[in-house]
Amino acid sequence: MRSYKSIILSLLLLLVSLGSRAAVNHFITLTGQVGEHSWITGTDAVKANSSFGIGGGVGVHYELQKKHFLLTAGLDANPSYSVFSLVPYQTSFECLDTQQDRMTYTYYFHDRKDAYTNVALHVPLMLGGQFDKVYFLVGAKVSMSLFGQANGFSLVNSEGSYQQFIGDFRDMYEHAFFTDHQVATQMPIAFNMNVLASLELGLRLGDGYKATGFGYKQKQKIQYRIALFADYGVLNAVNTAPYPLYSTPTLFNESDMTSGVVINNLLLSEARPNRVNPLQIGVKFTVLFKVGEPKKCVICHEDDR
Repeated sequence: MRSYKSIILSLLLLLVSLGSRAAVNHFITLTGQVGEHSWITGTDAVKANSSFGIGGGVGVHYELQKKHFLLTAGLDANPSYSVFSLVPYQTSFECLDTQQDRMTYTYYFHDRKDAYTNVALHVPLMLGGQFDKVYFLVGAKVSMSLFGQANGFSLVNSEGSYQQFIGDFRDMYEHAFFTDHQVATQMPIAFNMNVLASLELGLRLGDGYKATGFGYKQKQKIQYRIALFADYGVLNAVNTAPYPLYSTPTLFNESDMTSGVVINNLLLSEARPNRVNPLQIGVKFTVLFKVGEPKKCVICHEDDR
């Protein structure tokens, strides 16, 4: 038993000794970022395999620097707006017109765009290193959506056909036969909690890099960094559902023959492909405020003095 205690005590003394060999610096950091935001899907209903949009963010973090080692954790607020451009499609259905005659309505949707707004809270935990002016951070961020909204826009052409008439009926607005009619819909959307794999690679600016964790020769209280970053959600952002993307519009209302023409089943909020993963790539700027003074080294190296 005594030998085990001696080993444990020796290990603790070794850890304390190693931990005291270099100065430890503490920082409060403010970050701002902007970049391209996409929802990557596995559906062929869109012109590209993902949306295209913009995302930003601000954050407050704590960062520990010890020689080349970096550790940072904090809280970020990240709004984004992203748009899918969908391929044209058509849908047909049987119904009775206002004179109770049976007919076939056909709708042609084109220039359709599904847009998604999301405001998320990110909790990052990142590890990395710094070497002269270059630094990097890798880690994970827990993402929680606070607000989500889906908007759909499309132009619609419609026509009708009757068994008892030759040819199709078009451009008769009072009978809901129209060309390039604008329709839109809006609804809330709930995005799932996600885990983002994150990478940040950048430069430390000015002379402040000489005072960050090693080579401690100056006493800059404020330092700056600029970097490229990428965040990718490894989990599915929405729950899958069996609804088809393109379904029959809800018709009719005799007082307004166009009131029922809506865009059914928005891509992410209702149709829900098998997978939806967020991706954001952009530029991040960081301001670091040094707090406290580095602890005195016990066993000093030349660059710790």
